[in-house]
Amino acid sequence: MRALSRAAALGLLGLLIFGSLAGAVGASAQSTDWVSSFSIKDLTGNQVLQPSAPLVAGHTYNATVDIAVPVGAAGATFNVTLNQAVSANGSQFWYLLTPSYAGYDRATFTSSLREVSFNWVEGSLVLSALFEVPINLTTTTTDGLTLHLAKQAFPLVVISTTEGSVGTVGVSVVDQSIQAYLSDYQAASALITSGQVSQAYSSLLKDELAQAQSMYQEGLTVQAAALLESLTPSNLPSPPSDAYVSYVIAAALVLAVLAVSLGILWARGRGRSGFATGLIDEANRELASLEVVAGRYDRNLADQLKTLRDKLSEAA
Repeated sequence: MRALSRAAALGLLGLLIFGSLAGAVGASAQSTDWVSSFSIKDLTGNQVLQPSAPLVAGHTYNATVDIAVPVGAAGATFNVTLNQAVSANGSQFWYLLTPSYAGYDRATFTSSLREVSFNWVEGSLVLSALFEVPINLTTTTTDGLTLHLAKQAFPLVVISTTEGSVGTVGVSVVDQSIQAYLSDYQAASALITSGQVSQAYSSLLKDELAQAQSMYQEGLTVQAAALLESLTPSNLPSPPSDAYVSYVIAAALVLAVLAVSLGILWARGRGRSGFATGLIDEANRELASLEVVAGRYDRNLADQLKTLRDKLSEAA
């Protein structure tokens, strides 16, 4: 009986220890994200950004981060770091908005550095960062061609301890060319549903939107926007009785813009990327097919397509 009671006591002790450990693990897991809130103001555009709104290359920002610091080990520290890719706008990056935070040490806080350190003391810490997004952050040059690529999940601010990251403020970054493309894409996508153009152009619009999106994802943002700019109600008039004739005319207009933007412009710069060459060849083949079909209905249109195709062949 005594042995049984001792075994029961040991079992109860084990459960208590296990429960304590589980509670400790749970508390630790809840403290892995110290960022309690974040806001950012575009000083160039003079507006407070919505949470999902991207930053724009070339603009200046004031970002405020509220950090909820949990209980830490005595003598431990943590760091708050601003991304190395952004630039200073003035004499300092950081501004302390809660000087009463117990972990703040005036002697070790250097506001002109991207990374600032604090003693790990439980409490609320609020910091503001003033910075500029470089104009070239979203661009790169390949074979003489400038590519525009949006930054996704860009780690603007990172909070870390000796054990690793305990909080990150992630944002997206675009530039004016990317913004223009996204606006054009949204407008072109709504042409059919808004009733601005006939349903006869549905397949054409779907194909050209897919082509533009493919170009955009490769970084050919300016060229993709030029293609979308041709998709306007004025370039897509009410179709005649023969819907196929409408498709031929509309496709010719769209391919004309594609040929000029990709063929002639790239030929001047002598860009020789495989993607660009493939697009030029594809446009040339489609123009040849349209030339044959157009010849059955409109000789003048067929002649214009042939002239355009000859120019495209010279450019390639």
